[in-house]
Amino acid sequence: MEQAIQKLPTSVSGLREEVKHYFAKFQSARASAQRIAKENEKRIEGVMTTVETVGVAWAVSWFNAKNGPSAGVSYQIAGYDSELVVGAALVGLGLFELGGKYDEHLYAAGAGSLAAWATKQGWQAGGKARTATPATTAATTGVAPAGAYSTGSWTAGVAPAGSYASG
Repeated sequence: MEQAIQKLPTSVSGLREEVKHYFAKFQSARASAQRIAKENEKRIEGVMTTVETVGVAWAVSWFNAKNGPSAGVSYQIAGYDSELVVGAALVGLGLFELGGKYDEHLYAAGAGSLAAWATKQGWQAGGKARTATPATTAATTGVAPAGAYSTGSWTAGVAPAGSYASG
């Protein structure tokens, strides 16, 4: 403590010089931070766009799974899935620059909503394809679709001992 007191300036001009010294250090640090931020601006924008897109895709999927009329069914707007309508509207607003300084964010959110819709469509189409060919599904995955084999070597979806799926 004694040493700290001895380092204090003894005059107003000494205090002024010390303030100038630390202010110069602050300006230098601020300039470095601004330079780094400018150099990484595109990277930061890319990360933000990804977070917005994936976040909206998750949120829209969660909302429809929790609140939709039934499992795998979305709310409908004018007869179309809500994810498709909302996504197309937001992308359109962003593309036609109707959101002002928020165009990029609208576009990213719209892309997320469209991604949720496309993922749901893919899951549904894949599920239909899987149940349409139960023999192929069981042969390639080792798992029989529920109800696909009620008799024969696979009973109630359980693989016979020594088969690929039994381990």
